[in-house]
Amino acid sequence: MAKRIKYKIGDIFLIPLDEQLNAVAKVIKNHLATVFIIIYKVKPIKADEVIHIDTLSDDNHILMRWSYDSALKSGEWKIIGNSSVSDEFEMPYFRTNDARGVYYLIKGTDTHMGEKEAIEVSEQEAMEKGYPYGITNEIALPKSCMYLFKKNNML
Repeated sequence: MAKRIKYKIGDIFLIPLDEQLNAVAKVIKNHLATVFIIIYKVKPIKADEVIHIDTLSDDNHILMRWSYDSALKSGEWKIIGNSSVSDEFEMPYFRTNDARGVYYLIKGTDTHMGEKEAIEVSEQEAMEKGYPYGITNEIALPKSCMYLFKKNNML
């Protein structure tokens, strides 16, 4: 059995997008078997490329998501460094909709337990201001990243 890798808040790691390219990401928070990560808005890199961690800004991201941490623990997402997470980091709003098709923004600080403070918004506002609600994984996240990198002409 492979050795389980321990990760820390602030770890910077690579998410494989395809056979050659990787997105650069950072662990911001963790909760049970999930991590809140940001995907930096930098051109995807090859695994052997050097990235200067000190040039990355937590404000310059293309995506923020909760994800299961299994890819970090297994080493599939390779940790390449660590940088501090600001105490000022503010959790984003996440978008969701109900069975009636009504869209809401939910503050990222709301927990899974109890009532959530949701703001009803238009579909357009939900898409512009909110990140996808829910927990992603090592299969779905690279697809989301590829879509966003292509949409932003970064591939």
